[in-house]
Amino acid sequence: MPHLTDEDKSFFKDNGFLIKRDLLRRDQIDRAQDALWGGIEADREDPKTWVGAGPRSPAGGSHPDIKATLHDTPVFAMAEELVGADTLNPGATPGPALVYPSGDDEWSLPERGHLDGYYTPTNGVPEGTVGLFHVGATIYADEVAHRGAGFTVWPGTHIQAANYFRAHSCLSLQGVARGIYSNSRRPLR
Repeated sequence: MPHLTDEDKSFFKDNGFLIKRDLLRRDQIDRAQDALWGGIEADREDPKTWVGAGPRSPAGGSHPDIKATLHDTPVFAMAEELVGADTLNPGATPGPALVYPSGDDEWSLPERGHLDGYYTPTNGVPEGTVGLFHVGATIYADEVAHRGAGFTVWPGTHIQAANYFRAHSCLSLQGVARGIYSNSRRPLR
């Protein structure tokens, strides 16, 4: 049974992202939150301790309650509807990558974006290679205020990347996707 409409797919094709709401049940959200908080070095009841907390991945993608947010919901099936059946690796377990509050009340747009799978000195991708590309599913397991999340989307930049790679080798980029993504486009927050 399809989860996405033709309009959903067209929006994704044009913009490079799709927002779907209410895909997880309350009990799934509660278990995922508990799994995350079990590994966060902060007091769940004291927001002051959340500033600069860690670690970035307090519960891996193989944790049953984290994995359930992807596989016991329509999320994975929707991703496959967008890229093709049996295209994605259902066993991949990259897991949550949290962004904690910085304590800075001033919001600012990121200077640039990046493409997953390209070498940087800290991401584990060997220099001179292109690693795996990811379909990112950002799941908010709690209420998030405007400009309060750790994910920025520049609608349409996937088309800029596709055009770039029509004329350049996949190995022509290292680290940041300079020349492809810029903050000149209005991001979706």
